[in-house]
Amino acid sequence: MGYLSHITISGFTNIGILGTNTTIQNRVVTQFLSKKIQISLPNEKNRIVLGKIILRIIAGRSAKKDKALLIEICTELINKGAEAVLLACTELPLIVSQKDCAFPIIDCNSFFAEKTAEYAIIKDH
Repeated sequence: MGYLSHITISGFTNIGILGTNTTIQNRVVTQFLSKKIQISLPNEKNRIVLGKIILRIIAGRSAKKDKALLIEICTELINKGAEAVLLACTELPLIVSQKDCAFPIIDCNSFFAEKTAEYAIIKDH
């Protein structure tokens, strides 16, 4: 099951999405709109902050403040009406997880790992 199926089955009707501008503007948003799921996105200031956090994670220089900032951005999305937050960037789950938040966090990495394993099993047969 992919993250979109998981979100649909879970009954969420409004999802906060965190990822790079490319992810937010292209792939992910159109998938949700096709399922009639509302999306909550970070404001422009927070998108810039998010981009810097992602770059620091990639460079191996993330700090405790990045985790706090990320949780703050997630919380703002929840306050705007999101019922859960999708971490739609493979780097973000490296610094924040469900145990850090009082609201549902959906980690895209777990779905990528599942799909990779399914593909490997199918390819072997």
